Amino acid sequence: MSNVKTKDLGARPEFLWIPIDSIVVDERYQRRVTRTGNSMIEKIVNEFHWSRFQPLTVACKDKSDDYPVIDGQHRLLACRKIGLTEVPCWVVASPHLADQAKAFVGTNKCRVKMTKINVFWADVVAGSPDATWVKRICDSAGVKIGRIGTGRQPCLTTIATRAIMNGRRCGEAVVARALRLIAAAHPETENAFRDATVAALIAVLDRAGSVVIDDKRMIDVLAAMDFDDEIDRARVYQQSFGGTRAEALRVVVIRAYNNRLRDGSRIPE
Repeated sequence: MSNVKTKDLGARPEFLWIPIDSIVVDERYQRRVTRTGNSMIEKIVNEFHWSRFQPLTVACKDKSDDYPVIDGQHRLLACRKIGLTEVPCWVVASPHLADQAKAFVGTNKCRVKMTKINVFWADVVAGSPDATWVKRICDSAGVKIGRIGTGRQPCLTTIATRAIMNGRRCGEAVVARALRLIAAAHPETENAFRDATVAALIAVLDRAGSVVIDDKRMIDVLAAMDFDDEIDRARVYQQSFGGTRAEALRVVVIRAYNNRLRDGSRIPE
């Protein structure tokens, strides 16, 4: 027996290739193109490939013999920039303006936005050099990369892929060492590998320069810290004095490590 509820599902849409000059944007309900929107359009233009193109959703012809776009304004503008003459479209039966506006709202409300971690895992499968580098570093350090991009992460799990990638300029060894030190200090702590924590420790190791850091001492320093509390204090510092949470946390770690050490063994702040 079918699971489809006995209700009006509306007329089935028609799939057509439509001349791009016959598709119009009705500004009475469509969003204005913002600076972010223009950046998105440029990204579509620069990375355009039919395998990644989602057909537009348009209403059936209006009195002017045009097709009002319901979903896909940015794609439409990008296609015009590229110089395409026609694009694939789903044509839905929405002859009236109110129907088109309802379809526009429904289309944009009923979608799950991809998180950065969703994009990361897709990039891994696609063979992105940056994503595969991050995964390899985490694997070597015994740190898992989470699948859910929100909420507290389990022990020895991170979604701080951006911080790890940004640390690449400091060298693979520095990034891997930072992850191992956090893992050794907090093997049973949830949410230990947050962006600020990872970025801060990478920066600490990078700033050490010729100073030889004692890993056992650093692990003891990190183990004594409650990262949640330290990040909350870093947030307050950021609001008062600017900078980033990672920068504030870096100073805290360095001062704790340097405590009672002689000058030659101290990490520069």
